[in-house]
Amino acid sequence: MYPAFPGRTTQESDPAYPYQNKPKRLKAHTVTSKVSNIPVVPRDKHGQPMLPLNVGIMTVISLGEVCMREHFHTERYIFPVGYEVTRRYMSTVDPNVESVYHCTILDGGDGPKFQIIANDVPDKPVIAGTATGAWSSIVRQANNIRSRQHSNSVSGPDFFGLGQNTIKHLIQQLPNADKLRDYVWQKFIEGGPLGGRHAAVIPALPEEYETSAPLSALKRQTMHKERQQEQAASGAPKNHYPEHLMPPIGHAPSVSPPSVETQPSPAQPLVAEAQPLTNITLADLLTLSGMVASQPESESSA
Repeated sequence: MYPAFPGRTTQESDPAYPYQNKPKRLKAHTVTSKVSNIPVVPRDKHGQPMLPLNVGIMTVISLGEVCMREHFHTERYIFPVGYEVTRRYMSTVDPNVESVYHCTILDGGDGPKFQIIANDVPDKPVIAGTATGAWSSIVRQANNIRSRQHSNSVSGPDFFGLGQNTIKHLIQQLPNADKLRDYVWQKFIEGGPLGGRHAAVIPALPEEYETSAPLSALKRQTMHKERQQEQAASGAPKNHYPEHLMPPIGHAPSVSPPSVETQPSPAQPLVAEAQPLTNITLADLLTLSGMVASQPESESSA
């Protein structure tokens, strides 16, 4: 038995007292509903956001689908299956450059799986059960090759863009988002007054289709590059349309060179260009036949 200290009970005098089992504290509900102003989102004629969409440093490729199963949402975030974004961050293989990271939320069965693929190491995807777990691995590698002593802690949902107000607003507009049990709904006003700094929201430029396109579209990107090389070699103007709006290679419409009109010489008779005979009446045919029949007689009389 440990000796009691003055003013303390026997239990408090026990060195093991601070480590004794204590009742667990219930998790406090810290997320509250707020009203936030966001920029106007470019939309098509059906009211759907125009994707790919640049939202600050993120490029949203797909918003995915809301999954009603457990673990696919929290009070603060929704994890839609098929959600895809790209963003830039320090490379994990070259300390002098940045890479484009393709972030996707997959269906892991009992919960979401967060996949990150860097464009400079596409054969080494990072997959984890949480967004923070996936991004922490990348941040750690990026810091190691630069010998940086920075903290490797990171907010995975923010690095996935899930904490960005405009993206959160678009996810809330997905079907069944309003039926999620634990998610605390937030209210966003498009076009409201924006104070301070805010992320620009604009459709992705054609040049950004290559960095924001899903990995399944790599073949189309290669075809697009070949097309651009052919156009550069032939001197044709560059086509700025994305791949899915362009005809297949080899089926591009041919462009005829501009015709040059030449004046006939005095020795050459003026010959009218033959035109197709359309809307000719029977009287016209009889007149033409009479003119042809009378031509030999006029020549013989001459």
